[in-house]
Amino acid sequence: MAKLGIDIGNFAVKTSEGVIFESKVTTVGEYGTNADRLTLDGKVFFLGEGEEEINAKKFEKENFLPLLLGAICKSTDEDSVDLALGLPIKQYTQFKQTVIDKLQDKEYDVKFGDTKRKIYINSVKVFPEGVTGYLYFGKNIQDKIGNRDVVIVDIGGKTTDIALIKDNRATKPHSMDIGTINIYDVISKSIEKDSRFEGEVTVDRDKVQDYIDKGFYFKGEKQDINVNINASKELFKKIYNELKLNYPISTEAVVVMGGGAKLLGSAFKQNIPGIIVMDDIQTHVFANANGYRKMMK
Repeated sequence: MAKLGIDIGNFAVKTSEGVIFESKVTTVGEYGTNADRLTLDGKVFFLGEGEEEINAKKFEKENFLPLLLGAICKSTDEDSVDLALGLPIKQYTQFKQTVIDKLQDKEYDVKFGDTKRKIYINSVKVFPEGVTGYLYFGKNIQDKIGNRDVVIVDIGGKTTDIALIKDNRATKPHSMDIGTINIYDVISKSIEKDSRFEGEVTVDRDKVQDYIDKGFYFKGEKQDINVNINASKELFKKIYNELKLNYPISTEAVVVMGGGAKLLGSAFKQNIPGIIVMDDIQTHVFANANGYRKMMK
């Protein structure tokens, strides 16, 4: 029986087996698509394509089950699985049992690609997002933290979860409706409205990170879009003001993680001396999924 930690975010799905794909499904495959196909209840879903479905309660999304079953199929050949999942800190107490009841002891007849499978979810454990990811990597940054408490800032796809960790327990949980999707949208709109581009540019959200990493070209010439990227600092200010007003960021350790850590990392470093930014995409992006798996007994 396989044991899997799965982090189903609004932007991407990550598993403890190193699997990652965008949190999108569509029943209409793109021409020439090589997307993984999952058939459930006679309906074919193409994983990683289509439009994002945004819902603060991710377990209520219509695409939640196809994403989850797709993640299982991509991560293991075992048909019986024990799962560890996550919920935002503010939802954890209220909805933990709801998620367990929704999935535990359930069986699903699916076809992944051309292979028929009977997925049985034997057990489900649910852990708080962000906190669990921090605990997974905590030992690696202990020398920077010392004996201080830790303010965790987990910037996900659509929310930022904040908590104060005291003796490995989360206190003062707070969620804000700001995430990587919002950041990408601000940057894309800034580029589209930029007078340099003469109103001729339409920027897809999915391309923003590529433009940040590899450059943005207009009429064959590479453009400086730092001013457009910096438009997202207004979102940073909202997070920073919450931290400054309600958390001991001057005396305790502050750790920023999640998909938005790389996007807003420089702004955090400029404003909070000594802050720890976990922005290694290849490693830290799996923090929650790996943390969930580690916490399974």
